[in-house]
Amino acid sequence: MRTEGRLYFFPSYFPFETMTSPLYEFKFIGQTIGAIYYSVTSTAVDTFLAMLILHVCGQLSRLRNNLIHLNTDPRKNFQMQLNYIVERHNHLNRFVDTIEKRFNVMLLFQILGCTLQLCMECFHGLMLMVDDGEKMPLLEIFFFTFYIAYVLLQLYLYCYVGEKLWFESSELARAAYECKWYELLPNEARTLLLIIHRSRSPLRLTAGKFCILNHELYSSVLKTSMSYLSVLRATITKDE
Repeated sequence: MRTEGRLYFFPSYFPFETMTSPLYEFKFIGQTIGAIYYSVTSTAVDTFLAMLILHVCGQLSRLRNNLIHLNTDPRKNFQMQLNYIVERHNHLNRFVDTIEKRFNVMLLFQILGCTLQLCMECFHGLMLMVDDGEKMPLLEIFFFTFYIAYVLLQLYLYCYVGEKLWFESSELARAAYECKWYELLPNEARTLLLIIHRSRSPLRLTAGKFCILNHELYSSVLKTSMSYLSVLRATITKDE
């Protein structure tokens, strides 16, 4: 609803008169600071989780490189290297399990929230374009586009790190196969079987244990949001 005169950063109501100076300025500054604080906090949590997963991916990539070049230097103790790789792999598995337990419920609500936001915001944008046409303010179009891009980027961030984690953990089995295991002693080569066996069940990042975060989920959320949008649009058109 567009009105003339002073407007707050967010539409709000107060039990006293706030349109006069300096109360209006104080309220406006307070709402602005609150919005910035909320945005930074929400983004910081997303970034923190993404950096944790990417750190694990980097460690897995190092282990894969160590496996491939396991026996390039015959002076090194192969058994010691293998034990280190196995222990490090176990540690990373436990670390990812801890992250999974801490954040899987939050990720579930994030996925559901992103789906609903995409659906409702796209529907709201289409209704504005249909109703207002060329009268739609440029600032409103910019905010709508920026908000949709932010939601898509936030969702893609989770799906990207989940896909990266799955890829890096599954590639350990290939690295164990590509190393010169045939030059190792039988008891040393058997240690690789444990790594291969664990890599057959790659590490995953899930949303509430219901779905796995990857590129397939990202496309599925987009399709679901557009399906809901289509249904809502058809319902509104039919009522009119």
